[in-house]
Amino acid sequence: MNNADTTLHTLSPWLPSIRADRSSPSEGTTPPLYLALGEHWEFLRISGPDAASFLQGQVTCDIREIANGHLRLGAHCTAKGRIQASFLGFLDRTSTPAETSKPEAPKTEPKEASEANPTSTTSFVMLLPPGMTAPTQQALAKYAMFAKVELSDASDAFQALMIGGRDAKSWCERVNLPVQETPYGLTQSSQSDKISLLDADLPLWLIITTPKRSKELQSQWPTTALASGLEGWQRCLSELGQAHIHPNTQDKFIPQELNYDQLNAINFKKGCYKGQEIIARLHFKGTPKYRTYRFQWQSKVSPMIGEAVKDLHGETIGYIVHIARTGEANYDVLLVTKQTALNSSTLQTLSGDTPATLTPHPLPNQVTSLDSTE
Repeated sequence: MNNADTTLHTLSPWLPSIRADRSSPSEGTTPPLYLALGEHWEFLRISGPDAASFLQGQVTCDIREIANGHLRLGAHCTAKGRIQASFLGFLDRTSTPAETSKPEAPKTEPKEASEANPTSTTSFVMLLPPGMTAPTQQALAKYAMFAKVELSDASDAFQALMIGGRDAKSWCERVNLPVQETPYGLTQSSQSDKISLLDADLPLWLIITTPKRSKELQSQWPTTALASGLEGWQRCLSELGQAHIHPNTQDKFIPQELNYDQLNAINFKKGCYKGQEIIARLHFKGTPKYRTYRFQWQSKVSPMIGEAVKDLHGETIGYIVHIARTGEANYDVLLVTKQTALNSSTLQTLSGDTPATLTPHPLPNQVTSLDSTE
């Protein structure tokens, strides 16, 4: 697999705050330029004449939007609506430099799924957390037997980076990266770099490119700018409010519990897909009992993804779904829990008797309508 190799001068073990504190404008500073390598993140390619229609019946997001030039967060679920895999999906089109130098404008009306994969040189790719390519490929393969699709590990073909800060746009322009300024739109450069704006406030861009091109970009990174590996990548995901599924959290959560309905990862108008009945029923007729909230974790004990979190009475109140180290004995965590947990300040982990102090922290702006009655 790729993603472990780097040519950066130094990799900081973690990033400082990359978003000024919205509740206290005087607190927190946003670094002018920073880079985070998606070390060990993986890629799964889905290709073939039926790729679009096959995926449209499998995942929560609308594949037609990906085919029409967007990046999308999505999930592949069981028939009971439990997430087996989460991903960032994009279109990979093999074409000449003349074709890639000018990106196609997104369509207002998406094509039908059967029309969204026009040539054999076009494929859909999932960016997945470490260790998730094999189980995702296996899960999809069960339903691909009667479709003209091929599933293949493409982790050696791509590498992902996040670049952010107020100077990020000018740096991208200096290295000939066409900056995408439509949130979750996707631009492809003449060198097949794929660029998508993830957060306009930070700002923060995702760049997907080849390992060779990634080395070229890293070699041009200013020595005075921040650079981080996986821990910085995780910090960026915290700022986006994105929790992803890992091998030990498969089949445990429905999409709404990870706030995927707030992050445009579920299309409730696209039609049927695996798990759709459960997910849609909760959306239209119910209220999630659990949601994902963000906390600052302080403890001598490091948190673990999938770990149960208990209050001081020993009652389980939630599960950790995302961790980003922010300092010595300090972590940024996303916790699936009830809103009442926001009233607690000291919680005890399942792994031992050492207490952890959890302080509620704001979610990003796009997660704005978590039901106050939950």
